[in-house]
Amino acid sequence: MDIVNLAGKYRLRAEFLDVGAGRFQEVLNHADEKEPFRILKTSEHRKRHPNTFPCRQGAMDAVVPCDVIEPLMENGLMEEPLTGVCAKDTAWLCDLSWWFIKEFEADSALLEHDEVHLFIEMLDYKADLILNGIPVGHHANAFRPFDKDVKRYLKKGVNQLVIRLTSGTEDYYIQDSVSYYCATDDGTKNQRAYLRKPQYTYGWDWCPSVPTCGIGGRVELQGRSGAQITAFRADTLSIREKDASLDLFFEIDKTDMVSAEDAVLSYAVSFGGKDVLTGQRQLYLSGGLNFVHESVTVPDAHLWWPNGYGNPDLYTMTASVECRNILNEMEPARFGIRTIEMRQDKIDQDQRTFEFWVNGIRIFCKGGNWVPPDSVYLRVSEQKYRHLIDEAHALHFNMLRVWGGGLYAPDFFYEYCSEKGILIMQDFMYSCAYYPDHLEWFVHEAELEAEYQTKRLARFACMAVWTGNNEIAESWTDWWCGDLHAEYDYGKRIYHYIQPKIVMANSPKIPYMASTPYFGSFTKNVREGKAEGMSAFPRWGKHANNPLSGDVHAWNYFLNDPDTRYDSESIFEAFERFPARFLSEYGFYGPLSATSMQKAVLGTELSFIDPAWLFHGEKPEKRQMILQAIAAMFRDTGRMSEEEYLLYGGITQGILYEKLAEAMRRKRYGSGFLIWMFNDAWPETGWTVIDYYLTRKIAYYYLKRAFCPRKMILRSEEGKLLLTVINETDAELKTGIIYGYMSFDGQRKTEKFLPLTLAPHQKSDLNLAPAEKERLDFAYAYAPDKSLESCTDLFPYYRRYRLPQAEAAIQSVRMAGEEWQITVKAQNYIPCVYLTVEDPEQNFSDNYFSMLPGEERVVRTDRPCKLLEIHTADTVYREMSVDVGGQHE
Repeated sequence: MDIVNLAGKYRLRAEFLDVGAGRFQEVLNHADEKEPFRILKTSEHRKRHPNTFPCRQGAMDAVVPCDVIEPLMENGLMEEPLTGVCAKDTAWLCDLSWWFIKEFEADSALLEHDEVHLFIEMLDYKADLILNGIPVGHHANAFRPFDKDVKRYLKKGVNQLVIRLTSGTEDYYIQDSVSYYCATDDGTKNQRAYLRKPQYTYGWDWCPSVPTCGIGGRVELQGRSGAQITAFRADTLSIREKDASLDLFFEIDKTDMVSAEDAVLSYAVSFGGKDVLTGQRQLYLSGGLNFVHESVTVPDAHLWWPNGYGNPDLYTMTASVECRNILNEMEPARFGIRTIEMRQDKIDQDQRTFEFWVNGIRIFCKGGNWVPPDSVYLRVSEQKYRHLIDEAHALHFNMLRVWGGGLYAPDFFYEYCSEKGILIMQDFMYSCAYYPDHLEWFVHEAELEAEYQTKRLARFACMAVWTGNNEIAESWTDWWCGDLHAEYDYGKRIYHYIQPKIVMANSPKIPYMASTPYFGSFTKNVREGKAEGMSAFPRWGKHANNPLSGDVHAWNYFLNDPDTRYDSESIFEAFERFPARFLSEYGFYGPLSATSMQKAVLGTELSFIDPAWLFHGEKPEKRQMILQAIAAMFRDTGRMSEEEYLLYGGITQGILYEKLAEAMRRKRYGSGFLIWMFNDAWPETGWTVIDYYLTRKIAYYYLKRAFCPRKMILRSEEGKLLLTVINETDAELKTGIIYGYMSFDGQRKTEKFLPLTLAPHQKSDLNLAPAEKERLDFAYAYAPDKSLESCTDLFPYYRRYRLPQAEAAIQSVRMAGEEWQITVKAQNYIPCVYLTVEDPEQNFSDNYFSMLPGEERVVRTDRPCKLLEIHTADTVYREMSVDVGGQHE
């Protein structure tokens, strides 16, 4: 296949929406390169919103792929929408049509091919394409490429491509009987239900509306002759001793439609640069699509494992097809040898497990929800994707959920996740709305989208489960009830019939579930509240979002349900009681760092009443919840400074994530916790542990410790001292544990030694001893060989404890190889010790940690430690519970 790259420089101009594709010559006449393009805003005459007026002449340069926002910013016609309150001035982008114009050369070699396809990986959104003055296509789905043979429209020499784009919202009413159920308070956003593009770009409860419009991914002409492999996957059937049985599937497209021809398929599977399997197949291909299946055995197979459970080993498939003496090679494709199951074994008539098993081993899924890394998603670089996945790996994540209100990520995202051993829970891109499956054109687009995405992603080792949508089943049972209940379950044709059928055809070894959360139970005992462990929860059975039988989004349970909700004085106990199997969404608010917040508010001095700070997610209800957590754990908040708020708000977010993660890892049927959310599309006070600017929030370090593959968790419950020891690794854990009771100033009592051996991929629950009647301040456990991090049974209501004045010091700083090692020692129990250096964005191997009396810790960093200082987060003792809300004066 010959490729002509059409990315790069284009001319771009805007027109009113009524300037349709048929008026392209008029637009070309306006696009005079000699005139600078301008957009006039006449808001003084139009009070409703700024009225935009594109000048009659001129064009600006745009480097494709891009969103129109990028050249607008480069030409001074728009401010960066994610800083200050600039996002408020973006709605006008939907009021115009956007015209991309490019001249390019086509030579005789290209035109000699059987077919020449115009391939554009992503068009956002409604596109009309005109080639040499001839309309060649219309496209209205950002989730599948435009791919069409345009050879008959091309000519040797200079050609011209014109692409007209609009947001698509102009085609739909502000609100109708379908879009009403988009669950927003702004009717203008509800049109998104009709648009197959990233839904979050019209705003969500965690990001502003920043309308997008542009061209993404690969943009090219593809000269095709003979036959080429258009899809590949390798299904692992079984693993016996050292050998693995695989089914290889190749989709081959032959260009000559009117005849069948001989062809040869050749392939090789390699590992570590050496071929371990080769094959060749004589074929007789018809025109169009052909399907080839090969059953093979890979000897001495290296298995792919999730992060922490073993090595994520990958094989490489190289393949080619020769037809009519034309050899076409497939791009090398990496895949993993692994089996994956989603198990829902029956516990009793009312409850089931919800677990993922890889290679016959139960996996505790640790991770987060992935959202697009930028509100202007077309400008996200591959480097930013790589950095975020590296950070997820360092956090001990082994699963990311690609959230259904965003977009299907590029190929390299799934490549990186496969490299790093990070499983993917992949939503189809439908979220928090009812979708118009009564419209045949929409259903047709849903079919084409699912067909493309399932074929594209089936080969990646990271793929763990397809989920039909985000929270739509839950909305049917929980949100729109009584008189608000819709007369028809809009979208069910897609999630319950079209998608499962296509998944089974294109990626049959990857499980499918119709929604997330899903798998609520309707048994009689559940309805009557008689199921084991849930006598207080009779309502749960009627919900799709049921923690006793499927995955759960815990928002309603922790915040609203009268039987399971918590307040700031009982939150950690609520974590331990909640009988969930798999938390696929839940999170806690935390502020940005001071440096990130100053970037977001354009460098102004931080102020609680700054409109820009309030706009960046600092909603009153968020701030109040953060203040309540601070007041419950550390100190009063009434006279807290902005800097103290950022510090303590970050620490409490981290503690909450840590304790919920520990609670889930202890539970008998606990099988996963995916935080909402891992990364962010814009800078805000929110749930993430790494912010829009790629800076680690304080909570990052707490979650990293909570998700460590080797972990101890200590609790005192019902008069017993209980220790959970986890060894997720593929190596035996052989160590010893010292445990007992300790005072905050370091006195010890009833100290004992326990030898411990734990097999790979195992968890052990130990009843150490009856709780001491005359115990000291807390119970503790640690491994002298440092193979496990120390732990205590303290719930971090630190204000309830009479803690001594914190004493911690830096013992030494030395260089070891290519890293600096900082040794820290505590004299007494300290709830939070942290290090700072001159560069506030410098990362450490650990930070913001509690310390036992006399404990030493070694912290590592990859850069010199300029202006290194050690700090502690102070607590203020509170004799009894008080109002913890707090207001700023």
